[in-house]
Amino acid sequence: MPLFFTHHQQAGRMQRRQGLTLIELLTVIAVLAILLSVAIPVIRPALKDRKLRESSRLLSAYCAGVQARAAALGRPVGIVLVRSNNSVAGIPNSRDLYQCTEVLTAEIPQPYSGDVIDAKATVSHDPDAGGANGWTVNFAGNAFFDTIILPGEHFLLRLDYKNPLYQCQRTGNQTARIVPNASLNLAGPPWQHINSNHGPKRPVPFQIYRSPTRSAASPLQLPRGMAIDLSVSGIGFKGNQFNPDSQLGPGNITIMFSPNGSVDSIYVGNQALPQTTKVYLLIGRVNQINPVNPFQTDIGGNQQANLRDPSSIWFSISPKTGQIRNSLNRTDLIGNPADPGTGIELARKDAIDSIGVGGR
Repeated sequence: MPLFFTHHQQAGRMQRRQGLTLIELLTVIAVLAILLSVAIPVIRPALKDRKLRESSRLLSAYCAGVQARAAALGRPVGIVLVRSNNSVAGIPNSRDLYQCTEVLTAEIPQPYSGDVIDAKATVSHDPDAGGANGWTVNFAGNAFFDTIILPGEHFLLRLDYKNPLYQCQRTGNQTARIVPNASLNLAGPPWQHINSNHGPKRPVPFQIYRSPTRSAASPLQLPRGMAIDLSVSGIGFKGNQFNPDSQLGPGNITIMFSPNGSVDSIYVGNQALPQTTKVYLLIGRVNQINPVNPFQTDIGGNQQANLRDPSSIWFSISPKTGQIRNSLNRTDLIGNPADPGTGIELARKDAIDSIGVGGR
């Protein structure tokens, strides 16, 4: 047996000694597994919170782009909060109507003033219907009216280039009725456009302002698992107008911005809402939407409803300036009120004074 090795034999033996043994490799794997088991529970909530902040920033940037487009066009442009539709085999998800994961851009079409330059309309009134009821507007000779205004569709009408704007609804071919509502009672019916027999006094120019329609702009898709919780969103400190169980129903929500950036109008479906107070949207997690009990502290899996989650974010819009603010949800001030409106009021009031997060 040789007592010495060649150079190549010595190098080979040294290389073999530099490798890991099976026991050493298993030890390294075990240590990594332990570290991962400790780190994942810590990292996972942080990643979820980051998605919430990212959602608020994306929505803020999208609204800023919409406001800039309104300024460029010189007419209102807005956002549409689309209620989700995750139905399977025609069966809707129980949370669908209460969540929004996609936001669209809407624009108001150019006003329609008739088929020709000097187009006119006439106004008549049925005296048996009462002062605020029985008002009819006839657009005879303007056939395009039946193309752009669908049967039963609501629109706003200005007569003779003067305010007020009357809310109308198409009732037939080239005809519409003036809808009796609070705005009509405040402004007063258009008596000046009828004669003593309640028939048309004279044809007058008109402008029709149609409801917002979706534009060709790309939609905003919120990060997966994140949503606007419509069950606790609305106007004012207590408003739940965006909840599909409210009197306004399950229509999509449209928020229009004026060219100066302020809120021009708000719709749920085709129903207009007053825009004198702030709009509040709660950004939270899809699996934490709980319209039955928005204050529930445990809905399974150590999760709570979005209104109870301190990482949820209030997204508020000022009606006068259009300024957007993102604020963390202060759950410690809500308590457990018997009246849900009171708890939502406390959360929204605190959102105004708290420190903003993300967005602008």
